[in-house]
Amino acid sequence: MASDNPGPLHEHYLERPNYTFLHTVGVGNAGKSLLWVHEVLGRPVVSKTIDLLGLPGGIARSEPRLLESMDHAHLVRVREAQWAEGYDPSLKVVTFTTDYCEGRSVATALEEGHEFSVRESLTIVGHVLDALDYMHNDHRMVHRDVKPGNVMLDGARRQGFLGDLGSAALMKDDGTVPAGGCTPLYQAPESTEGRIDARADVYGAGMVLHEMLAGSPDFATMDYDRICDRLDEGRRAMPNSYFDLPPWVPDNVARLVRSMTHSDPDRRPADAAEALNRVQRTACVDWRRADGSGLTGRWEGNWPSSVPMARRRLLEVIAEPVTSGKFKGLVLLKAAHRTTTKPWRGYARLTRRVAPGDAAALAGFFREVEAAAQATPI
Repeated sequence: MASDNPGPLHEHYLERPNYTFLHTVGVGNAGKSLLWVHEVLGRPVVSKTIDLLGLPGGIARSEPRLLESMDHAHLVRVREAQWAEGYDPSLKVVTFTTDYCEGRSVATALEEGHEFSVRESLTIVGHVLDALDYMHNDHRMVHRDVKPGNVMLDGARRQGFLGDLGSAALMKDDGTVPAGGCTPLYQAPESTEGRIDARADVYGAGMVLHEMLAGSPDFATMDYDRICDRLDEGRRAMPNSYFDLPPWVPDNVARLVRSMTHSDPDRRPADAAEALNRVQRTACVDWRRADGSGLTGRWEGNWPSSVPMARRRLLEVIAEPVTSGKFKGLVLLKAAHRTTTKPWRGYARLTRRVAPGDAAALAGFFREVEAAAQATPI
């Protein structure tokens, strides 16, 4: 509930306060994110106080004024910065004020059970890559902490905005920056060498895309000592099995994720611009889970995304347990299609009975449905 009195951005009153505190919008390793409304402009903003001494090479520490100059349609704008009250300025503890994104972060959306479709995931990560290309080429910066918690969303959760620029670092002539400031799970494995380049941001964007498609991992069961050990050994934070994607993710999308998150930076897209080009050229059926969990349920899709929705072919895949008869215990797979003006029609030849938990069989079924849809003239 909003306070009747305007207050400071972080815990202590300012001499001339301009903000009214509304509520806390997030708590993370770097501190609280607080929502305020600007008293004069009536604009919601978010404040976050961070210790810049913990960001080696970060521009927020060395050249914080550069953050305010960053202006891109898919970057969260930094509006103001203040030395945090109660700290000696030499300690470099700063409260940054940024635009508020109503849809919160990708991480929050996933925690709330939000399901991103394949195309929505590609679109949002495309926005992130566009912002990274701007940072890399226009400002010669590497973000260093691209992760689901730093990708913010509009209210409809259809557009992405890259935030938390405090960890960004300016490139040297060779295009590298000090490794640091990254959350371990999303950290590129080459970070152990001490310096990284723009391909580490591509890796982070690939990890965001993976999580949007596969869902949030079970953080409570993660062995963080083992994660750090793997990174120290120059490997990805998680074993290869972690990077498996659900059966409904099309093959070309899975290949894109694998290329962006490859452990060898030389086998990733060379920069954000190349990764963005690959994202934009990835044509696929736009699947979304509509019901169910695990490997049973109902999925809706449409094809192709290059034409208006009214002209697309709508698809449905159902995987349901067989509860009686000689096939009891198996899972029935069936599919249907229609246009926006006609009723559903089943694909007569696309019916399968498979063993429960057979992810490969379900993936093969999705590929058959995709092939049938793509072979039909629009």
